[in-house]
Amino acid sequence: MIQEVALLVVRRAGRYGALRRYQGYSTGWFGFLRNAQIHVARRAYSSVHPARCAG
Repeated sequence: MIQEVALLVVRRAGRYGALRRYQGYSTGWFGFLRNAQIHVARRAYSSVHPARCAG
């Protein structure tokens, strides 16, 4: 009985750890994409309005 419970806890912990790791990867990737989009948008905006971004 105790072994079964321990195995269940270990399985759940493993699943939870894998899920957290996956969430970390996905949020990191989305953050990277968002930063890239902001960077591209700023460059496009500065090329259209060079006087505003000069200051």
